[in-house]
Amino acid sequence: DDNFSSIVKSVLWGRCVYENIRKFLVFQLSVNLVAMISAVVGSLYGGVAPLNVLQLLWVNMIMDTLAALALATEEPYIELLDDKPHGRHEALISGTMYYHMFSAALYKLFWLFACLYALPVLFSDYALLKADPYYRAECPGILAGKVRANATFVNLGNLPHTHSWILDMCDGVQGWNSTMTSKLCNLASYCGFPQGSDARDTILCDLHVDWTPRPVPLDAREAICIGVPANQGCPLHDALTRAQGQLSDE
Repeated sequence: DDNFSSIVKSVLWGRCVYENIRKFLVFQLSVNLVAMISAVVGSLYGGVAPLNVLQLLWVNMIMDTLAALALATEEPYIELLDDKPHGRHEALISGTMYYHMFSAALYKLFWLFACLYALPVLFSDYALLKADPYYRAECPGILAGKVRANATFVNLGNLPHTHSWILDMCDGVQGWNSTMTSKLCNLASYCGFPQGSDARDTILCDLHVDWTPRPVPLDAREAICIGVPANQGCPLHDALTRAQGQLSDE
């Protein structure tokens, strides 16, 4: 086809695709910069990232999909022909793009940090609990509603009397019973497994009585399974491991 209008249309669409790629990069890099900074600041400031890994994956998937659809369906406009040609060795990301990326990131970070850290200070209804208070306040409710998977009968008779706790493992449908929930929440919230390490050697931790006058060991199995050989199963430690996973999921 030697029609000059076809050449003009090909140049127009080529420039449109080039501009759309640049727009997508500005959007994508600015949002990723915000996600990275918010995750780092949240972990350093409160000990908990604002978004967990699964939530970040969802954000990226939805963000990339919608942005790609929006830019891919954008029609070329005739003003693109007024732009100067782009050289073969010209950088894909220009100085103006860097300016837009950082200004957009700062704008998003401002509102994100305002919602995360300013609102809880100004309005008590938005207050967020840190890791230790969260475990202590929410642990009983979380574990009480959890369903035991692959539940079986266990014999705790071989354990020392201090660990003769009855697990509700009768039919694989029941949740943690009240006694076990209280025990696991104490270990997870006051004994440092994983929260409450500052209260490990106080009367708040149930293991303190078992180990007095010695300090409670830092290793969870050693601290919990007193008198149980390393090659022998310890149901209470296994239950704590499962409970920690359930609490972490929340």
